[in-house]
Amino acid sequence: MDIRAYLKSENMTLSSFAARLGCSVTTLHGYISGRRNIPLRVVGEIEKVTNGQVKAADWLARYKNEGIAA
Repeated sequence: MDIRAYLKSENMTLSSFAARLGCSVTTLHGYISGRRNIPLRVVGEIEKVTNGQVKAADWLARYKNEGIAA
């Protein structure tokens, strides 16, 4: 599942999700938009925080498909 779809399905704001991850909204937005490289530990934490609904493999596939270095 895409992170945006997850946030919508959970009726969660970017701000509250960033707080759960322990990062700023600006940083999280950078990860989502692809402007900021997402560390592998954060990808794993997102999968954990979302109870597996947003999978690490989905993030990594997105980065590979868009030619973004992880």
